[in-house]
Amino acid sequence: MEITKSKGFIIKRSIFFTVLLVVVLFTAAQARAAFLVFDQMNYSVQQGQELNMDVYVGGLMPNQDLAGFDITIAQDQPLLLSFQGYQLGPELGDIAAGEAEDWSLGDLGNGEIQIAEISLLSDLSSQPDHFSLATLTFNADAVGTTMLDFSNSDWTDADGNSIPLCGTIPAAIQVEVAPVPAPGAMLLLAAGLAGIAAIRKIGS
Repeated sequence: MEITKSKGFIIKRSIFFTVLLVVVLFTAAQARAAFLVFDQMNYSVQQGQELNMDVYVGGLMPNQDLAGFDITIAQDQPLLLSFQGYQLGPELGDIAAGEAEDWSLGDLGNGEIQIAEISLLSDLSSQPDHFSLATLTFNADAVGTTMLDFSNSDWTDADGNSIPLCGTIPAAIQVEVAPVPAPGAMLLLAAGLAGIAAIRKIGS
């Protein structure tokens, strides 16, 4: 299956994302408000391969510790990427050690993903002002371009107060056709395998 968009459209969207990132970062710096981004704005992956994407929070104030979040991520072309799973980051606590709870629902269907976590730690002062909340894993199923964006986001600090979010940055994913081995290379490989088989037969 192939879902295509013009090269001009992709370039224009990349420029738009770059401008949007600058605006959000500038606004966050001025207002000292948190923002939500992926580790990249543009991804490229071959059809059939696995894609890992980190979700980052940034712009937290020095005395503003993130103790809980609930995020929904939506894909505009659900047929391109199939969600495989997620791994929550360590900054809210170790879930296996009982320091945090995973409240994520994961795959909601129709291209939507929900991740949520609550920290049970009494002291989160060692949190940096930006860090990875989770790593999302997808499989590239179809050729084309899709966009992932944050459709919903709720944040709370250690006192249960809501943390204001100044903005979010979407990400574009380009799924490309996997390269097909050249006929010459296939013939060379076949000849090599045949040679190995012949040598083994002679040796036996």
